[in-house]
Amino acid sequence: LGSLDQGGVLFIDEVYQLKPNSNQMGGSIMDYLLTEMEDRRGKLAVVIAGYQKPIEEEVMTYNEGLPSRFPQTITFPDFSDEELCTVLLGLIDSHEPHFRLLDEKHARIAARRLGMRRGVRGFGNARTVRNLWELTLSRQSQRIIKEREDSLGSAKSSDYEIRREDLLGP
Repeated sequence: LGSLDQGGVLFIDEVYQLKPNSNQMGGSIMDYLLTEMEDRRGKLAVVIAGYQKPIEEEVMTYNEGLPSRFPQTITFPDFSDEELCTVLLGLIDSHEPHFRLLDEKHARIAARRLGMRRGVRGFGNARTVRNLWELTLSRQSQRIIKEREDSLGSAKSSDYEIRREDLLGP
């Protein structure tokens, strides 16, 4: 924090990973942070981000003065199915090399399936979509390898097609 002598913003993502209630090092970091927040009042803004429940349980219970040091809370709702689909289609469209989704309805089905995970610990909106995209690419490459093995080297489809089974699974 020495570089913040003149003030600034300290952004801490997934602050609950410090586990100040059960980890001595995490507790020391929180104690230091509390001191700096008080000593630099009006100069230093501290923003913590992450899942609401772990922040409340793992961090805000560490010190009874912590909640009052974070008087503003902004809660971002999980993406809708439509927004998840938009992110997925954007990933497909922006990927290099360019892939072609054979039927856009499969993206809507995938987004609806992802949306069913809202509220489950670890659901991460765009990160969840990105994980699906990486799984899709893995399935697609495995499918192409199998097709080439089955047809003795001649490909049955484009290397850049994304089929239903690639996106939605078997």
